Amino acid sequence: MVRRWCRTFSDGRQQVEDKPRAGRTRTATTDKNVGKVDDMIRANRRITIDEVAEERGISHERAQNIIHAILRYRKVLARWVPRQLTSTHQEQRMAVSLEHLVRYHEDGNDFLFRIVTGDENVGPPFHARIEGRIYGVGTSVITCPKEVQDNSLCR
Repeated sequence: MVRRWCRTFSDGRQQVEDKPRAGRTRTATTDKNVGKVDDMIRANRRITIDEVAEERGISHERAQNIIHAILRYRKVLARWVPRQLTSTHQEQRMAVSLEHLVRYHEDGNDFLFRIVTGDENVGPPFHARIEGRIYGVGTSVITCPKEVQDNSLCR
C-alpha cells in the first residue's frame, strides 16, 4: 500500500484526496434524511429504528447508522437520548450544581439529608405494616439502624 502511494506521488500526483469513483451514490445518509430522522426522534423519543426506516424509505442498517453514528443517539430506558449534552443542558447542570454547592455551604450536611434521589412511585403499590399499624397504599416506610436514629431523616 505504501509503495503504491509512493509510486503515484513520484509519478506526479499532488492531491491526497481520492478521485471520484463510479458507483452508486449515497441516497440514504443525505443531510435531508439526517435532519428528518432527527426531527422524528425529537417528536417521539420512543420511536424504533424499524419505524424510522419504514417512514423514511431506507434500510434498517442505514437508519441505525444515521441514529447511532451521525446523530450520536443511544437508547436509554426505551427512549432515544443524545449521547453528549448540548451546551444548554451543560449550562443547566452547572447552574443546578452551583446552587446545590451554595446551599451545602450554608446548611452543611442537613442539606444532603433533604435531597431525594429517586421516585417513590417506581414500584407497584404496597401496604406497609409496622408495629400493628397499617399504612395506606403507596406509603413508603423508612427504618434506620439504632446508631442513625438521631438523624433528622429517620424521625
